[in-house]
Amino acid sequence: MYPVALPFTVLLLVFHVIALYKNDKYVVAFFSVSWLTFLAISIVVSTRVSDMSIKNTGYCIEVSRKKESILAAVALVVHDTLIFVPTTWMFMKHSYEETNLKNSFKIIVLGTHLPAFSRSLLRDGQLYFL
Repeated sequence: MYPVALPFTVLLLVFHVIALYKNDKYVVAFFSVSWLTFLAISIVVSTRVSDMSIKNTGYCIEVSRKKESILAAVALVVHDTLIFVPTTWMFMKHSYEETNLKNSFKIIVLGTHLPAFSRSLLRDGQLYFL
C-alpha cells in the first residue's frame, strides 16, 4: 500500500498549494513535477523491498534496504517542507494584520488574524507536517 497511500496523501497538500497559487503557472508546474518525482521515488522504494521467511513458520517479514529507506524518508521531509513553506507564506501574506516579526510569528504558529477557513487549512498543514 505504500506506493499508493503516501503519495496520494501528499497529493492533498499539493492541491492546497495549487489552490493558493492557481494564477502562478510556474509554482503549479513545480509542485506538480515535485509530486510526480515523489511518486516515482515511492514506487522505486516499494520495489526494492524483499521478504525473508521466518524459520519453522508459514510467515515472512519485510526486509528493506537501508539506502532506499533513507531516500524515501528524505524525499518525504523535503517535499513536505517545500509544501509547508509556500502555504504558510501565502497565509501570512493574506492575513488581516500588518506583517512584522511579532505578528508573523503569531500568524505562522497560532493562525491569528486569519479567516476561519485559512486558519483551518494552516492548522491542517501544521498537523500533517509535524
